[in-house]
Amino acid sequence: MIFILFYFAFEKIDNPSQQTTQYYHSIVHDLCEDHVPCILVITRCEDDYPLGAWWEENKGRLLEKLQFYVKDAVAVTALKDEESLNDYNQSRKNLIAAIQKYALKDPWRAKEFKQKLSSFFSNRIIHRPNVSPRQPEPLWKYLQRPMGAPPSAKRIWSSWFS
Repeated sequence: MIFILFYFAFEKIDNPSQQTTQYYHSIVHDLCEDHVPCILVITRCEDDYPLGAWWEENKGRLLEKLQFYVKDAVAVTALKDEESLNDYNQSRKNLIAAIQKYALKDPWRAKEFKQKLSSFFSNRIIHRPNVSPRQPEPLWKYLQRPMGAPPSAKRIWSSWFS
């Protein structure tokens, strides 16, 4: 058992998404009581050279600002085109290695897990008092660029998603 949290490399460090931090705290602290290891997966690293450079430059500030406790972090690209195939394959290997290294060998079972899960869904999913139902996801513009688009085209394509 392992919890994997995805984080967009281009999300602002000094003003992280409230949804990201709330999601982490709800799952890791409230639901799993800090018993399930967490791996942070940094996405949108296809323009990093070498792969993971953004993470290495920003990990201290990011973890301090987010106040996350993670076992490891893996920088990845999800682009599987000719230009990024080596980085894609390396991303896959690194993520699989981290999961194998940190996953619990035996499943963790919470006392009263059904009650906690029911409460979690009731409070966080069904009754979302702080989130307007029509509020757009602020990270939408950072999703993967279209296949075949050159790295320099990132700014052009991001306008499609804002």
